[in-house]
Amino acid sequence: MSLRDQNLFAAVFADEWYYSAYSRLVPLAESKLPSYLYLWIFGLTRQCGSEFLDCARALNAAMLVAALPLIYRILRAYAPPLLAALLALACVAAPVNSYAAYFMPESMYFLLFWVWATAALRPYAPHPLRYGLLAGAILGLMCLVKMHAAFVAVGFGAFIVVDALWPGRRDRIPAAMVVAAASAGAFLAVRFGLGYLLAGPASLDFMGEFYSDQARGNVGVQSAATLAKNLSISSVGHGLALALLFAPLLVPALPMLLRPRGDEAAERARSAVLFALVLLATLVAITVYFTASMGANEAIGRLHLRYYNFCLPLLLLAPLAWRGAEPGAVWQRRALWASALGLAALALFAGAYALRLYLPAPADSPELVWVINRTWLSAPVGLLGAAACLGWLAIRELPRARLAALGYFVLVAALGTGAVTVSVRNARFESAYVRAGQWLNRQGPQRIADSQLLVSDGSGRFKTQFYADSMDLAIRPVAPGGDAQAALDWNRGTAVALDGLALPAGSYLDKETHPGFDVYRLASATTLELSQAQPAGVRALRGLSAPEAFGRWSDGPVAAIELDREVSGNVRVVVDAAAFGPNVGQPVTVALGASRQPLALGASAARHTLQFRDVVPTRELSLSIPHPTSPQSLGQGEDTRLLGVAVSRISLRETGGAPRPARALPAPAPAECVDCAAPAQAVPRPQR
Repeated sequence: MSLRDQNLFAAVFADEWYYSAYSRLVPLAESKLPSYLYLWIFGLTRQCGSEFLDCARALNAAMLVAALPLIYRILRAYAPPLLAALLALACVAAPVNSYAAYFMPESMYFLLFWVWATAALRPYAPHPLRYGLLAGAILGLMCLVKMHAAFVAVGFGAFIVVDALWPGRRDRIPAAMVVAAASAGAFLAVRFGLGYLLAGPASLDFMGEFYSDQARGNVGVQSAATLAKNLSISSVGHGLALALLFAPLLVPALPMLLRPRGDEAAERARSAVLFALVLLATLVAITVYFTASMGANEAIGRLHLRYYNFCLPLLLLAPLAWRGAEPGAVWQRRALWASALGLAALALFAGAYALRLYLPAPADSPELVWVINRTWLSAPVGLLGAAACLGWLAIRELPRARLAALGYFVLVAALGTGAVTVSVRNARFESAYVRAGQWLNRQGPQRIADSQLLVSDGSGRFKTQFYADSMDLAIRPVAPGGDAQAALDWNRGTAVALDGLALPAGSYLDKETHPGFDVYRLASATTLELSQAQPAGVRALRGLSAPEAFGRWSDGPVAAIELDREVSGNVRVVVDAAAFGPNVGQPVTVALGASRQPLALGASAARHTLQFRDVVPTRELSLSIPHPTSPQSLGQGEDTRLLGVAVSRISLRETGGAPRPARALPAPAPAECVDCAAPAQAVPRPQR
């Protein structure tokens, strides 16, 4: 893993950006993802400086390797030491280890799952309270790594119920009830207790802001018919994928469950197989529903095996624990025949079909990368899988039939590992998004905070953010073929343009060209905060009253501001203001030197943008009020000032035109959208 992951760029977006940012760049309480334990632990990677991604990969690899003895311990109960060790090694060397390359919680989640499985696969009846508390507490920890552990908890609850109600085993019902109550209590206590210690009140939102928004955006957006269609498509895809990958391992599972009640070892084996099947079935069902319910926000052909591939080694339990049909157990033999024939047919069909209507991406389903567009490979592999299924019927020596099934598992794991390794290694190629992010990172935090990214590719922008390594970079999306200039935030002094986007000549001071992206330096803005006693950038004020919390009222027919420096050429003026009384909707004349433009203001505070062209050098900005009016004359108190407009802020930015000497950029102003209306506010009441 370590050799494979050397010199790779981050590849899975937006996931890697979110997990990196929320673990390293903001306090845990501000994370939109509820993975607080993961974010806290991987926040240690900030100690690695610019090598944080390599440190995260080293942690990932260590956690995957740490799961190996746990898998071995579970398999050892049903297999000789050497075989259990080899299979455990195959499980960790399987495609799931590709997650070591990503700044994502899958590796930590994998480790905690096997810690939990080691505890959960013990008999619960002898000590149900202790069993439930331990299982629930570990599930709570898992939920603080990935919220999806709630689905594992659902599967665990389903297992406890099914196991207790299984015919001939109902003496376990009282113990199962204790387990259910204890595990639920421990799960909630750890999830919310430890979550609160890590992130405070924000952790009390179980799903977190990100998943809550996702859920709200997808509830009820599809008709029942569309949802049913999507459910069938997704469920067929997952069924075919599992058949192609694991059909020979599943053949003995049903006969195992139909075994008559035996000794303690036999019962433990049956419960272990039931645990694996119920848990997997629950997770697959939830994954199918998630994919189907996402509607237009999700490609229905995506196969999200990563929502359950951490538990797939549990499928080894059935072939390892199977000791053949009991003498006289007709139903077991029939179940074996039905399973073998049905799964052989599915494996054969899945191999020939090659999942051609589905989209098994490397990050979603690394186990299936080898299948993509390779019918020439999947068809013979499916044939081998069918043969291994039938081997349970045709091969008289049970160890040989078992070896055929396990051999098929190793073959499929090797194919997947080889294909996903090639896919992961493709991330060694540097893209324009990476170069742009690295360039920004080299400029330092202050320059990044004064920069914006003009981009059309929704995925590529996250790459640039990841390598810029800052939450302060503004993202200005531009539709393909759209107007990049219209998307600019003129309160930021630098624009980095990707995806072939460009600014027209005259709209910037200078331009740097880099491979795959351009950097534009914009004219700096002067922002006048009129709520201040002496606003920066202002030499003198006339026709404006004393400052108040919102800003200032105009007082008289003209409100004039003398700037402390000249402006000229093309100047963009942004005014945050509202009109008073009879001035609402009436044109206020805004003058910049000899240049004038009308501005109609509403009764609520809003942001308005004016573009002045070819301004002769001037320091004078004025607003001519059409109807200066006192509140007293309107019966609104004793205020005798002649009010017209309430002005909060005025921003000026030269955008080209008449030449000016170059000057250093000032400290960046707060990021604001100058082309959109500010949230409506009530006009402040005149006071005296």
